[in-house]
Amino acid sequence: MNAATSVIPQPGSDAATLQFGSATPYPAPDLPVRLTVAPPSSWGRITGTVSGRSCSGTTTPLSGITVQIGGQRGLWFPETASNGRYSLWLDKSNGTATVILGPSGWQPQYARVTVVPHVTTTRNFTLAQVGSCS
Repeated sequence: MNAATSVIPQPGSDAATLQFGSATPYPAPDLPVRLTVAPPSSWGRITGTVSGRSCSGTTTPLSGITVQIGGQRGLWFPETASNGRYSLWLDKSNGTATVILGPSGWQPQYARVTVVPHVTTTRNFTLAQVGSCS
């Protein structure tokens, strides 16, 4: 990460290592650092897990799924992590946001979620597999 050109788009915590150079024959130490950014007072968080239910009824988290979140101030497209989790902080001026999922091979779903300052609203989705189940 280059601190001079980096932008932190969402509140949270990021880890990095500062690497020092030296004009001596001795190695310079690396210094681990952590930057924590708190959300503004008017922001709330929408989060949840996206899972898929196979024809056999097995439910597993879905990674790499694009979640569309639309509010009065724009559209955002977070992706689910390896554990199926997604998360987005938004200003309350977005009002009630629409969360849409429509990944290929899965039945689309949507939900409406109100952005409330200092509140984490959890909206989980379990998508049904599309196609013929034998």
